[in-house]
Amino acid sequence: MKALEYARKLKEELEKVIKKENERVGIMFSGGIDSTSIALIFKELKKDFVCYTVGTENSKDVEFAIKVAEELKLPIKINTFEREELIKKMKEVERILGYKDKIDVPVGTVTYLISKISNEKILYSGLGSDEFLGGYYAHRIHGIEKEIEYRKERIKVDIKRDEKLASVNGKIIKLPFYEIKDFLISIPSEFKIVGERNKVVLREMLKMMKVPSWIYERKKKAAQYGSGFSKIYIHLK
Repeated sequence: MKALEYARKLKEELEKVIKKENERVGIMFSGGIDSTSIALIFKELKKDFVCYTVGTENSKDVEFAIKVAEELKLPIKINTFEREELIKKMKEVERILGYKDKIDVPVGTVTYLISKISNEKILYSGLGSDEFLGGYYAHRIHGIEKEIEYRKERIKVDIKRDEKLASVNGKIIKLPFYEIKDFLISIPSEFKIVGERNKVVLREMLKMMKVPSWIYERKKKAAQYGSGFSKIYIHLK
């Protein structure tokens, strides 16, 4: 198959998962290509959803999510947080997780806050896309296949983290990319990383869906950085 054929198949696989959803859901939305893909498919299938974005004021995710939602006409709720309030929330996340970590706590705070403010019981996350489509810099360093083998186990830790933080607020996390992980893993490496471009097949899917290039060519910004939370957490003792 060619890149476009894999892109079509990827859309079909995501649609199969999302078609099963009959509830109104919240989508954890950063404006990145993972959450944008989920939101767009929900919209195409005429499912009931709202996007949620959290971050510090003027953070990259907040700024970009607003632009993307406006461009693609997606329902969105934005919540920004001041430093002192965030510090309290990060302490709560540490307590729930039972440990401190420079990645898990800021990333977990995104999940925790969205699960706290959302009205919907079910939240959709893009977790699984980076892991199996070559989205991390480590895929270039260690090689795609080798890194994917590592990510198969590491993602279980991330899922457990997010499920724990969401469940405290009575919410359930759903992971459409993770549900189709076998298909994602089966996609040849040349449709994942080409030169400086990663997650190629997902970008091609969005291009096929007539999304503007400034959206589908956005470089990855990890949640802890895009939200602005990492900058605050590194100064906590």
